[in-house]
Amino acid sequence: MKIISGKFSGIPLKAPKGISTRPTSARTRESIFNVIRPFIQGAVCVDCYAGTGAMGLESLSNEAQKVYFIDNASTNIIRENAEKVKAGREQYELLNCDCAAALNIIAKKGVKADIVFSDPPYNRNIGEMFLKILKNSGILKPEAVTVMEIHRDEFENMAAILEEWQLFKEKDYGETKVLFLKNIEEVKQW
Repeated sequence: MKIISGKFSGIPLKAPKGISTRPTSARTRESIFNVIRPFIQGAVCVDCYAGTGAMGLESLSNEAQKVYFIDNASTNIIRENAEKVKAGREQYELLNCDCAAALNIIAKKGVKADIVFSDPPYNRNIGEMFLKILKNSGILKPEAVTVMEIHRDEFENMAAILEEWQLFKEKDYGETKVLFLKNIEEVKQW
């Protein structure tokens, strides 16, 4: 696994051993960044369930201003990968806790995110709960984009929560469905 675009392109990333982490494939990452690339430069990003940190590091590689990595199991791997790409310590912050606690910490700092990545464990119905917590956290800028990876079978179970978001794009990659979302309350203000 390696960074696929930007100034860190080609740098290999370390992944945790075992099956507890499911890194986003290069093909899926490339497709996601093709959609959000116009919003990356200067963006503040939050990488939830960060695993290897690939999404956040890809963002830094493409000129994001800062990334908040959230993971309660692999922050050492993320730190090693950030050091590998020579990301400056001022460019990222690691939060070694669950997403709800981390979003609360970020909100208390007054951080407003342009892009939020979420790749929760599959088939545990975490996606719906995460979107509720994110919506209530107060960290989203009005134009913020949330990119969520879920198992394709989870999509139907998320219908109720997705009514509270604008789903402006969705893509399927094997068992993975990627949702590109905006907060519907913010969209109405435009």
